[in-house]
Amino acid sequence: MSQSFFEREHRRNCALQEHDDGVDLAHLVEHVMIDIQHFIARMRVCSGVTCARNSPRDRFDIFMECEDETVARTAAGISLDLVEDLLDGLRPDPRYLCLIQIARLAHDHPGRPVNPRLRRIEVTWGRSLVREAVAALRRRGFLREIPVAFNFSGGALLGFNSRESVRRVVLTSRIRRA
Repeated sequence: MSQSFFEREHRRNCALQEHDDGVDLAHLVEHVMIDIQHFIARMRVCSGVTCARNSPRDRFDIFMECEDETVARTAAGISLDLVEDLLDGLRPDPRYLCLIQIARLAHDHPGRPVNPRLRRIEVTWGRSLVREAVAALRRRGFLREIPVAFNFSGGALLGFNSRESVRRVVLTSRIRRA
């Protein structure tokens, strides 16, 4: 980022003050969240707002539109993990891309098992990485077990765990300032 938030001409009259140096980073997290949510849910329009707090100074609130709470929370978790890894000097881990692709696949087929569709993703990412991503999506509450009368595979059939009742998710997270 060659310019700070306050050097941008369209931000000159912003209510934030120059000493809010962490707001650029929080704003970056917001946009990563929006991009991930767009990809998973194939959203056409989405907006968000990042707010700095007076106390504690290292806390920012990110408000983001969402069609489904599960998608929004998953996007938020992935974006925070990704940005924290980058801040720690780590290269972007391919597991994030694998996880996001599986989430999109599950979201595209609500109420139907994602397991049979994972084979084509395994070709790209490998079986162990896909298993790790599926386990992470289960822990995040994105995937849930689908009850079936007969299951010949022996493993749990997993599908998208939609929670469409919420129109906006408010997430608060601490972001380290440089």
